[in-house]
Amino acid sequence: MLYGVSRGAIASAVVAADEPRLRGLILIGGVYDLAAAWPALPAGIKHNVREEAGTSAEAFAARSALFVAGRIGTLVLILHGRRDANSPPDQAEKFAAALRDHGTNVALNWFDSGHIIPFKDRARAIEPFLQEILESRK
Repeated sequence: MLYGVSRGAIASAVVAADEPRLRGLILIGGVYDLAAAWPALPAGIKHNVREEAGTSAEAFAARSALFVAGRIGTLVLILHGRRDANSPPDQAEKFAAALRDHGTNVALNWFDSGHIIPFKDRARAIEPFLQEILESRK
C-alpha cells in the first residue's frame, strides 16, 4: 500500500508504476502532469520545483505519473479538494481518466476544501477503500 499527500502523492503515483506488488494506492492533492499544471502553480511551488528538480521537459516528465498510468496495476483512490490552489483540480480528473482508460479500478472523491482535506473527511473515503483491500485478501 502506498499513501501520499501533495508531493507524496506525486512520488507515490510514479513509484506505483514500477511496483507490481502493490494492493492499493491512495493519492491526495497530487499533480500528475507537471508541465500542464505549471502555469497554474503558485510561485512558491514553482520555486521549489526549480530548486529541487529543474524545469526541463525531462524533469517534468519524470515527475508526471500521467505518462505511466498504464503501468499502475492496483486499486487507486484519489482524493482532491475542489478549491485546491496548489494542485489544480483538473489534475485529479485527468489522472483518474487515464487510469480508467488503461483498465485500472480507480475512485475519485471530491471534497469541499482546498489543498488540505481534513482527516475526518479523508477517513470516510479511505476506510471503505482499505476494507475492500483487506476483504479481497481473504
